[in-house]
Amino acid sequence: MNRLALSLLVLLLLGGLGKAQDTLSVKKQAVDSFEIHKVLIVPFNPRMYISDSDHELLLKSGLPFPKLVDRFRSGLSVAVRQRIPGWWQSELLSEAQDSTQETARIYRCIAYKYEPLDEKTMGAKKGPLKKNEAKEQKKIVNGQLAIEPEKGPKFMNITFKSDTLLPFLANKYSVDYFLFINQLDIQSDLSDYAANANKTYKRFVQIHYTILEKDGKVHFAGLAKAAFPCTENDIQSIINTPFAEAAGLVTGHLPPPIPVKKVKTAK
Repeated sequence: MNRLALSLLVLLLLGGLGKAQDTLSVKKQAVDSFEIHKVLIVPFNPRMYISDSDHELLLKSGLPFPKLVDRFRSGLSVAVRQRIPGWWQSELLSEAQDSTQETARIYRCIAYKYEPLDEKTMGAKKGPLKKNEAKEQKKIVNGQLAIEPEKGPKFMNITFKSDTLLPFLANKYSVDYFLFINQLDIQSDLSDYAANANKTYKRFVQIHYTILEKDGKVHFAGLAKAAFPCTENDIQSIINTPFAEAAGLVTGHLPPPIPVKKVKTAK
């Protein structure tokens, strides 16, 4: 190849590279940005903690029971916040200046109720229940009206005794959504007798939660769970692993990103 041909080839390659760089630059400019929403994370009421493993956990940690619950309560809130997607802003109510008074007020305004759980979506069961899933099955026993409890999986949901609470909080903290952690369970699966005898059974972290829009409309409510070995009794390890895993399932139900309309650029 002579020098003239080589020079032309170099120029063509450089020109192609320049065009490729220009294309990349245009693509970067055309990438959508997203509307930034803010969510307020409300930790669970300490009364809404249920565990069948406290003996082992307290023995390992050396903490009194209220401190154990407090560690799990704060650890779970932080785990949830760490799994909030990047297009969100978030705030922990426990970090607010007047958080103690605020949470006490919120808990007074909350009513708790177990509701049917759809195991496919791990969310609240919607639509009419089947006949064998009737909410209340009434029958007469010894001349008295007896109501049999509803069967099937459930989760702890919340309602509010005050219509002014959420608007007040939305305005005070400038949030678009609320993520209420309603209840924390740590439960052992003792259904396998061999695993029970050999101490190889699993425990499950279960987070009951409700995601609400600022006007009070329920976006999603349900249950997130993650398994861990029964031999794991270290509080921080439980927070770091099964709490984090379940927290990711919770935050995965936050609304998807909303693209900002592209701004046309001059050619």
